[in-house]
Amino acid sequence: MKKFLLAISAIILTLSCSPKGFNITGEIENFSADSVQLSIAKVHVQRAEPIQLPVQNGKFAYTGEALSPYHATLIVNDSVRISFMLYNENIRIKADAQNAKNFSIRGGPQCNQFNEYLHTIQPLGEQLATIWRTTSELPRDSPEFQALNEQRAALQADEQAMMVSFIQRYPQSGTSAYLYWLIYGSVPLEQAIDLFDGLDSNLLADNSHYKFFAPTMIAKKSTAVGCTVPSMSQNTPEGNAISLDDFRGKYLLIDFWASWCVPCRAANPGVVALYNKFKDRDFTVLGISLDRGKEEWVEAIEKDGLTWPHISDLKFWDNEISRAFGINSIPATVLVDPNGVIIGRNLSKEELENKLSELLK
Repeated sequence: MKKFLLAISAIILTLSCSPKGFNITGEIENFSADSVQLSIAKVHVQRAEPIQLPVQNGKFAYTGEALSPYHATLIVNDSVRISFMLYNENIRIKADAQNAKNFSIRGGPQCNQFNEYLHTIQPLGEQLATIWRTTSELPRDSPEFQALNEQRAALQADEQAMMVSFIQRYPQSGTSAYLYWLIYGSVPLEQAIDLFDGLDSNLLADNSHYKFFAPTMIAKKSTAVGCTVPSMSQNTPEGNAISLDDFRGKYLLIDFWASWCVPCRAANPGVVALYNKFKDRDFTVLGISLDRGKEEWVEAIEKDGLTWPHISDLKFWDNEISRAFGINSIPATVLVDPNGVIIGRNLSKEELENKLSELLK
């Protein structure tokens, strides 16, 4: 009984000592200004929330409450910026206003896991920073720029691989949710789905990053290759309803685009050429626009010579069909077979042409 009471007392003491919010304390050497800036990036708002923290005798403090782990940056000056994961933990920061590398951060599990990631990525980040500085002073058509650009691309691929490795190692971490949010739109869809499925959805259910990308990924999973397209319809510019089911019996390329999307407009000539090549062989295109205004939408259709059917609900990124497909960037395409089964997503122009040439012999 005595051991039981001691155990209960220990639990109560632990709970009473656990911070209900976060408590940041910091010390900065060689600092003469009167404040630093704390920038908190909340995924559900468009811009980071800047907060000025007064500094007295090189020390500062800030308390608050985080609804979820947030990526934060302490901006000491133009050359000293310190990133960390902000959650309801005690966090202690030490920095040097004259030496960007001389800093330390100590906190709870969320903060420390992010520190582990930063420590892993630091050498690669320094190489990338050096390349960025060098290329900014070189002509873009110079051989030196091209060589460094190729080196940068290789390093960025390594960086992405490190992110993937961390996510797989810590599926329950707020840092993993943040890293996944950074890369889920740039990795191959199959890999994005595998990584998403590996995240701990129970522990991350209230994480703001997870709540942001989860609906998109659930939609992408339900419209991946091998799935049947949803039975949905929207109106043409003339007000006539067209359903995705109306194209059964033909190969269909669903093209998500918008008049305001520069890459979409640049890609349109390629879609026109593809359509003209295969339109007489049980193939067609359906344009689904993420426009907000009918006038701009119709003008772009006519100017770019897009002679296939077009539909939209003019709800911008809230277009209901695009949300059902998990579209988070455009242009985006989905290739559908005559039975309504998805056989490709975001294939390149060459991949589409080769695939259709094989299917429509």
